[in-house]
Amino acid sequence: MVKLKAEKAGVKVIEVNPNGTTTDCSVCGVKVPKTLKDRTHNCSNCHTSICRDLNAARNVKYRAVGHSVLKAYRVSVREASPPGEAIAGVGKKPALTC
Repeated sequence: MVKLKAEKAGVKVIEVNPNGTTTDCSVCGVKVPKTLKDRTHNCSNCHTSICRDLNAARNVKYRAVGHSVLKAYRVSVREASPPGEAIAGVGKKPALTC
């Protein structure tokens, strides 16, 4: 339903595989196992500590633009999209907060 409404509004929809978006660190790419009650992503590799949902949202964004986590960390809209096809929200900080 969301996809249909977005397409009717002229918004580009990119489907991504959500598997691992919560456990993969959005900064360094290391898998960080969590239980459902763990609400904070704490990476022992790069010492990132952020909201679990924000970490997952960043990983979804990176997958949507077709970059690995390490390459996508500093991707801008211009680098990620062909001219005239900017993807809404890409290159901006996600609006999620915990």
